[in-house]
Amino acid sequence: DDGNEGKTVEAEAHKVKLFVKALSVHKALRLMNLFTISRVSGCVWRQHARPSRFAHAFDGGQRDSVGRCSATIPSRTYQPQSSTSPPSASTRQTARVGPSAALRDGAFRRREQATPEPEPLTKALDLKDVVATKDALRTLDISKLSLVTNCHVLKVLGGSGDLAATEAHFAAMPKHDKFSFSTIVKASIRADRLDRAADYFERMVASNINVDQDLVAGMLGLLSRRPHSDDVQRLLDLIRRSFPEGEGIKRITAQLTYIDGLQNKERYFVLMESIGVAPSHVTINMLIDACSKARDPLRAERYFALLRSSGLEPNVYSYNSMIEAYCRANQFDRSFMMADRMKSDGVEPDEATFVHLVKAASRVSAMRVTELLKESVARVGPSAPLLAVAANAYARFGDLTSMHGSLHAMQSHGWSLRPSAVLSLAAALERKHPAEALALRRAVEARRSDRPDDKRPLGPTKFAAVVRIIDD
Repeated sequence: DDGNEGKTVEAEAHKVKLFVKALSVHKALRLMNLFTISRVSGCVWRQHARPSRFAHAFDGGQRDSVGRCSATIPSRTYQPQSSTSPPSASTRQTARVGPSAALRDGAFRRREQATPEPEPLTKALDLKDVVATKDALRTLDISKLSLVTNCHVLKVLGGSGDLAATEAHFAAMPKHDKFSFSTIVKASIRADRLDRAADYFERMVASNINVDQDLVAGMLGLLSRRPHSDDVQRLLDLIRRSFPEGEGIKRITAQLTYIDGLQNKERYFVLMESIGVAPSHVTINMLIDACSKARDPLRAERYFALLRSSGLEPNVYSYNSMIEAYCRANQFDRSFMMADRMKSDGVEPDEATFVHLVKAASRVSAMRVTELLKESVARVGPSAPLLAVAANAYARFGDLTSMHGSLHAMQSHGWSLRPSAVLSLAAALERKHPAEALALRRAVEARRSDRPDDKRPLGPTKFAAVVRIIDD
């Protein structure tokens, strides 16, 4: 408004600080309008990596004796010029003001000129309704829609599996960006039109659009679910040539977590190597863990050996995954041998190591459980998961005294059990102490009477009742 011209930079900065402190980052961004104003009459506002961090620098500004910045801004009658031709000194006046004049001259005018999107299309996109989106597009001129809206339409159509409609909308768009190309490439791969995906990817590279790790991770994730073919090899060659060396691969590596099935994970791993991503601790440990869940310790051993052949030393996560793989395959002696090898290699065990070992000892003897429990307390200290596993192991052997000690140790530290852990205790007690097992099941059923899907740990009162059942 008209009274904002005389405001100082300090006042504007103080207002932004108040908004950020009140967690109103959106209001702070609206005030500064860092997204729409890049340069107005020689005044540059820059946005840092996070929205809540602000910094500004003024071209031509002067700092006084206490370090405050005095910016130069256009007068009332001055019309904003382009960033390549800054205003002359005769048309500028020096004042302590914030971006209010810039907001009035630039952002608000652009906001008034912007045409709102049609309401039927907006509702259809919000609901991801493909049919309603197609109906709304029939009465609209796609070339007049904003790039953001067109990309949103492209995402909805591409997610529906209708490649023909997606390609038609992509062709009708007046301009394309990285998101639109990424969407059409992934939609083509989902529709098993890998030749079309390669064509669009070539167009994307020819348009000088940067190929980032997010796009590469999404493409490899889709290709890992498809058999190898000439089109797949063509896409891999294109990715290898266009993906810049030194580009971050964290997203590509993390995508391996979301791949279902051991075979698809192995396929993704091969694809990563084919585009030049070298094996790492993270990727190989993920594969060892996948082999463990598939109860295939022999295949896990091959990946464990791949660590050393790749110049990598196994870490605690590698050993933990191998110990768990042997436990799941009921090869408990091999679990203890791997733990001994872990110690001989100088790798310090952690809480997860002892949890897996106690699970293995629960099939051997109660004495072995006690030894491991004492060693774990000496090395890593007591923990709720370890005591819960120990209590379950003692229940298998019918050792109510030791189980009582583990539960009381949890109670003394303020820890509790989940309903599923109590049911595991009941199952372990079923053979030798059926009455106690029935009482534990009733305690959990009383907890789940109102909320059957409640997986939260038992409260102090309920857990005390469980401990009393064991005491009795």
